[in-house]
Amino acid sequence: MLWVIPAFSQENPEPKDSLYSMALAAAANQMQKQWGYIDDGDRGSRIRTDYHHRIVRKNPEITDDLPSQSDEFHFEYLDDAALPAR
Repeated sequence: MLWVIPAFSQENPEPKDSLYSMALAAAANQMQKQWGYIDDGDRGSRIRTDYHHRIVRKNPEITDDLPSQSDEFHFEYLDDAALPAR
């Protein structure tokens, strides 16, 4: 006889505690640490990269339940049609 016991709770975790959410926040934090000091604004001719406001490609299966705010970072989820405009 074979018993299958789920390794995870049947309840959905809070979006802020999901693996994707934690990875997104950790990646944004790492980018800020490594490149945040670089002034890539090209002497005012273009906007400097804002590592605290990240644009993320929207994937409804993954991103619909993710928070748009995590500590000091803000995430904006855009679909393929909206990405080129940004």
